[in-house]
Amino acid sequence: TRPEHPPRWRSPLIEIVLALRSMKTSARDAVPILLGRIRALRLDLQVLILQTVFELGASPDEVTPLATEHFDAAIGQLASGHGIQQLPVQRRIVQDAGRLLLETDIAAACRQRDHLRPWLTSQEPDQLLAALIGIEGVAAVAEITVSDLIPLVAHSDPRVRQQSIWTLGRI
Repeated sequence: TRPEHPPRWRSPLIEIVLALRSMKTSARDAVPILLGRIRALRLDLQVLILQTVFELGASPDEVTPLATEHFDAAIGQLASGHGIQQLPVQRRIVQDAGRLLLETDIAAACRQRDHLRPWLTSQEPDQLLAALIGIEGVAAVAEITVSDLIPLVAHSDPRVRQQSIWTLGRI
């Protein structure tokens, strides 16, 4: 009999990543290989690989600098207005990289929060939106920003209003 819903096709890379993740730390030898080839991938796939190498046993020292770089790159794309066309992808990159920072180096996550906090007073909606998405990405350490976020719930830009509500909800 045919399945009612055939499985969705996934790329070979995703299949390999899923297989490695199921092997846990016994696949630790794959970490240097994956890290050596990470730059050849799209940014969203690079974050997936970073999550995988951390699960396989890579040290925080190996993962944190790359997670910070990816977080910054996605925030930069959003702040410039270029990433807005791919908002769901950029948001996922920021959230995944932020989650990695929270797992690997709380101080690095706090530095990201502190870097973005002044942006919450920006008059530029794209920069405000980028800051809100970034703060949401490190929400576990963002309680200090609540007083900065509350006025943004009444912002004139509906994207900023909506994102400020989501960010407050995550905190």
